[in-house]
Parts: sequence; C-alpha cells; structure tokens
Amino acid sequence: MIDQSFSPQNIEAVFDAENKRGTNIEKLFESTFSASLALTAEMKDIRKRIKYATNVSARNELIDTLNSRKVLREEVLNDIFEQISINIKSYTPSVGVKIIKSMTCYTLGVSVESYFYSKILQQNLRDTYKVKQQSRYHILKSIIHFVSDNFPKIVIRTDIKKFYESIPQPQLLEKLDTDHLITINTKRGIKRILNSFNSTLTDNSELGLPRGIGISAYLSEIYMKSIDSEIKKIDDLVYYARYVDDIIAIFTPNSGKKTDINHYIENIREIVQNNSGNHLELHSEKTASYDLQNDISPIVAISIDSTTSPVTNNINYKKAINYLGYVIGFKRVTENVDDKKKDTYTSFVDISDHKVLEYKNKIKIVFEHYNKKKGHNPSRSLKLLKSRLAYLVNNTRLSNNKSNVYVGLYYSYPFVSSEAQLKKIDNSLNYYISRTGLSSAEKEILKQFSFKDYYKKKELIKHSFGNKRYYQYNANRADIHNKKNYGVLKFGIKEITSIWK
Repeated sequence: MIDQSFSPQNIEAVFDAENKRGTNIEKLFESTFSASLALTAEMKDIRKRIKYATNVSARNELIDTLNSRKVLREEVLNDIFEQISINIKSYTPSVGVKIIKSMTCYTLGVSVESYFYSKILQQNLRDTYKVKQQSRYHILKSIIHFVSDNFPKIVIRTDIKKFYESIPQPQLLEKLDTDHLITINTKRGIKRILNSFNSTLTDNSELGLPRGIGISAYLSEIYMKSIDSEIKKIDDLVYYARYVDDIIAIFTPNSGKKTDINHYIENIREIVQNNSGNHLELHSEKTASYDLQNDISPIVAISIDSTTSPVTNNINYKKAINYLGYVIGFKRVTENVDDKKKDTYTSFVDISDHKVLEYKNKIKIVFEHYNKKKGHNPSRSLKLLKSRLAYLVNNTRLSNNKSNVYVGLYYSYPFVSSEAQLKKIDNSLNYYISRTGLSSAEKEILKQFSFKDYYKKKELIKHSFGNKRYYQYNANRADIHNKKNYGVLKFGIKEITSIWK
C-alpha cells in the first residue's frame, strides 16, 4: 500500500506536482514560504550578475555562492514541509460556504494546512482507485464519430439531478470501508471534511458532497463506478459516457427488432435509482432521445434551399443533439440537379446556444466595465478593453503553466464545423462596438476582433498571471532622458478575467 500519510515527503511531492502544473505554491502562501522566496530572489540576482560578469574569478565565486544558496533553499523548504506536516496533525477541517454564479459551493479555507490536507487526500484517492475522469475531448470525438455514420441508432442524452448534492454519504463511506484500499488516516480525513460539511446543512441528512472541494470530484467518480458498470450491461448499448453528471448513451437495436426508446431510458433510470437507494435520479426536463433507426431527419437542424431565390437558410439547433457545450446534427442542402430537387446531408458540429449566450454576456460585461471606467482613465480603459476582446477571441496559455493545457475559443471548441454561432457572437460584438462612444478609427480597430475569423487563425497568446511592464531592452532607466519611460503595459490574466467572476 502506498504511503498515504501527511508526511513531509508527501507534502513535498504535492508541492513539486502543483508547481509543474503552473501553480506557484510559494507565492500562493507567501508568509509560510517567505524564507525560500527570499532565497529565490537572491538566486535570481546572482544569476543576473553571473551573466554579466567579465572577471573569471569573480564569476566562479558567484557560481559557488549560487550553488550554496540552492542547497540552503532545499534545506529551508524541507524545514517548512516538516512544520506543515506537524501543523496538519492538529488541523481540523472547517468547511465554509461561498456563492459562485448563484451556485452554492464550499471551501476548506485558505490556509497552507488546508491546501495540502485536501491535495494529499485527493492524491490518495486518485492513486489507490485509479480515478480518472473521462476526457471531454475524447467523449465528444467518439460521439461525433457515432452520430456522423449512417448506421441505425438511438441516442439518449440525460443528466443526474442535483448530482453532488444527492450522493448518499453512508453508502459511499461503506464502499470505502469494504474496498480496503485507503488507510484509516485517509478515511478519517474524508469523514472529518464530510462532518464539517454536514454541519453547514439545515437537515444534517448526511446527503451530498461539498461542491467545490477537491475530494468531491474523486469521491463522486468512485461512487458512480458501479452505476456506470451496470448501465454498460444494457442490451444493444454500443457507446456510453458520463462527464460528471452529463450522460450520453448510444444504442443499435437488432435489425427488424421493434424498439421502444422509453425502454432504454427507463433502464438507465432504474439503474441510477436502484443502485443509489433512490437518492439519485435522472433530470426529466434535460432528458432527450433521438430515434435515428430509419433516417437522420430528427437531427437535421440546418436546411439550405438553393432552389429558391434568394437562398433560404433555416437553422433550428433545438433539433440537434446538445451535449457538453456543443450541438451535433446534420445539414441538409437542397439543389436543382437535372431540373430535379436533390437533397444532400452532411454532419455538422457547432457551439450550443447556452455557450453562445455566455459569450454574449461576457462581451456585454466588457463594454459595461469600459463605459464605467473610461471617464477616469480613457487610454488605459481602451487598452484593457482591447486586451479583454483579444483574450475572448484568441487562445491562451499562462506563462507559468508547464502542463501545456491551452484554453480559449478554438481549444474550448475544436470540433466546430459551422460558422453560424460564431457569426451570432460577432453580431453581438458589433452591436456593442457601434453603441460605444468611440471614434470611427477606434471602432474599426475593435471590429477586427472577429470570433469567426480568429477561430480559423487558432492563434495563441501567452499571458502572465499579473500585469507586466515591458521596457526597451537597451533603455538605461537611470538616464535622465528615460525618466518618463514607463514601458509597455501588458495586462495579465488576473485583471483581464476579473470582471467575469
């Protein structure tokens, strides 16, 4: 069995892993890591002096000093990890409530002890249960492949109502006990968090997991394993995926077999309810089925008739399969061929209406914030407005992120094959540009930020977390002529995204 304790070694492992992912733990907890941060700053200064040192003896002396500081920093960090480990032994988790976008979420606080306490528990669950959430990218790739072929099928899309809030704790804890995979220490940590969470509930029902706390995602996946396994045994099932609470299942009934779609839905519903003691249930209003056994007409959401003049376009994305921020369906194009109407069908993928509304709302907030701030500092406000629009239309990787995970318009929606929704977002952007008190030249510059055009470019902008000023590399700031050289301000992720939280 792996070491699941809150030892200095495990704290160091979490420290290294999070730093590799781009989280600067020392900056996050500056008071705890003040000594190591001071040494890091000193080492940075020494490296700079080594770079410009011309005297060989002086340079070698600086290198020796740098190496000694590296050793000292490791010793300082080890002492800090040791102290955190000692503190965690007397740490009692206290779950707090916070509201994020009208949703009740929970937190363990902001102390360094709560951070490593939660991370080590997550690591223990992940490593012992081999918990790995299905990849959103691979789920969507598979669904698009299945939907696009002409094979007869039935697609069911649903989700679990109040997923985190409905998982029964006694049943979950019993599973952890009978599996014998995690240590008493880990189980005690989980129970302490759940007990603190239960104290925030009015009914103290021991029902649900605290949304927003790291271990909840792992515990929910562990709980759902048996339910997922049972659903995969349903007759005629060829594909099943669940992304947190969102479920999609594809069935291919035997040829000639009369199939009742509701039979498949009820099978899934019964498995979810029976295996959870009736605590989990499917969300009826978000359950949709698509009978594609005979033809694809139920998901033909785009119709283009080129036999009329002008060409008639009809788009109804409510008919398409809506899943994980996408709509997936077919486009029908009607043309005259040898004086006869001929229909051709091609599959398409686009951004869902819900996600389009989210982009429109972000654009609205950008301009509202600009209008509030422009009177105080017009130049800075306009630069920030441009930076925020550039952030929305482009793709981003944080400058301290070493995991190579990109976010942004293209990387969030890499499967889009239709421009319809991107054009809608552009129309909204142009609406706000035209109604903002800017000069004609400034409006023309802003109109270059096109979601449709930038999606095709797939450009990547590297952002730092905080704002930074970039000075001319050869500027001598001590020179009297450079007293007013304030450099070029580049806004960081923190300020750019602050208005959308």
